[in-house]
Amino acid sequence: IRRTKQPFYQTWHNTSVASHLPCRRYPERTEKLQALHICTVSPFPEMEQFIGVTAERYNLRICEVHGNIKQALADLKLQHPELEAVLMGTRRTDPYSCTLTPFHMTDPNWPPYMRVNPLLDWTYRDIWKFLRTLHLPYCILYDKGYTSLGSMNNTQKNPALRYIDAQGRECYRPAYQLENEEDERTSRH
Repeated sequence: IRRTKQPFYQTWHNTSVASHLPCRRYPERTEKLQALHICTVSPFPEMEQFIGVTAERYNLRICEVHGNIKQALADLKLQHPELEAVLMGTRRTDPYSCTLTPFHMTDPNWPPYMRVNPLLDWTYRDIWKFLRTLHLPYCILYDKGYTSLGSMNNTQKNPALRYIDAQGRECYRPAYQLENEEDERTSRH
């Protein structure tokens, strides 16, 4: 795996950690790391802004592709056939990830990449502890009651973080205060 040729997945809280790790490990690098951003139909403006800030912070070159993840990886393979591996922010509790290993080839009917999963056995709490302990930036939507981000069409604030304040207003706690990790994706539909 050539460290300067690894694209990253989308920039969510897991991938904020995955983006930080190689940049911390190789701070002397001058070549931009490549980052894959799979564009959604109705993106949150806050997420788009965060992706730009993250690209600048970590000296990333963002490769934007459209479509589902399989198509995005196929497009990436056409644009950059030399790429052999992708660094992922995947955790074992993510959908379809319970059988993954730290180094795992894509499925046979997918574009061929070695998926590198350094966060595979991290928990939701581990991710937030890492981000908050190191004071790393993350998308502001996580402070507004969102725990899993997709598009504006399929994502809402997590009801598990909802509370009523002293003035009787509906409010939401930040994502890092989610008590039950199994509720992380209940706000996606």
